[in-house]
Amino acid sequence: MPIIDMYGHESTSEFFRKKKEMAFEIVKIGTKNYVRYENKPECAITCVDETNADDQKVSWTHGAWDNKENLTYDHAPSETINID
Repeated sequence: MPIIDMYGHESTSEFFRKKKEMAFEIVKIGTKNYVRYENKPECAITCVDETNADDQKVSWTHGAWDNKENLTYDHAPSETINID
């Protein structure tokens, strides 16, 4: 199982936890902004939740971009995750 950071860099990459990426696409739905850094159907996705303007939450997950609204975003930006 590969381990990735919030930008989708695998642990074997020289960029793992070292390089920030420019967003490829940002979609705003309601009070949430969804960000992906690669043009792939399955990728690392960041969610910026602006429900409370004074306390914005940033979290991420890996999954299908087309299903971004239904994914569970429970990883802090500093965390890495295992993907299948």
